[in-house]
Amino acid sequence: MDMPTPGEIESGNRYRLIMSLEYGSVADFVIGQLSKLNPVIVSFYIVTAAALAWALILRSALGDGWTIARVLPYTLAGLVAVPLLLIPVHEGIHILVFSLLGGRDIRIGADLRNFMIYVTAHRHVVGSGRFLTIALSPMIVISSAFLAAILFLPPQWKWSLALALMAHTTMCAGDVAMAAFYWSNRARRLLTWDDADKKIAYFYEEIKPITNQ
Repeated sequence: MDMPTPGEIESGNRYRLIMSLEYGSVADFVIGQLSKLNPVIVSFYIVTAAALAWALILRSALGDGWTIARVLPYTLAGLVAVPLLLIPVHEGIHILVFSLLGGRDIRIGADLRNFMIYVTAHRHVVGSGRFLTIALSPMIVISSAFLAAILFLPPQWKWSLALALMAHTTMCAGDVAMAAFYWSNRARRLLTWDDADKKIAYFYEEIKPITNQ
């Protein structure tokens, strides 16, 4: 079923605006969502804690011969170098999924004040399923790749990638916050689109069923 255009959403009486989110306010929105103990957020905290616990177990498995000085390069790789290298990969997955789901005017930007990098498709309307696919694909793909790689790497790199897995999971907090928002509104049929020029995301609820024309 084709999505309505932003103009049709705004001008008709079938949809009701439930939230407009300015890009500059995303950090506050994320913090607010992360403070709500719903199943999505609790799962996020559990996964993050499990990644940290696994990393510490792998560090312990290195043995006494791995002094702090010896393990330091692998620690820095896991906490700094690999997460930085993952930023373009993470955003590239967003771009790829947006493209596969029909997004055309795809834009990438950054709000350095809030330590935020974002990808959006200007005035491209998506429903809940597609939005969550776009939001969560990087976390799922990268985490799966890391879990597979850790099984076959030398012990010191297992430690390093386990740290990177934890770091990347925390980097996905914004995507998880959006998933939590959708979970909280799961009883509604939501449509969303971004005006990248105005740097505002709009979230509408369908209040009348769509019938096939």
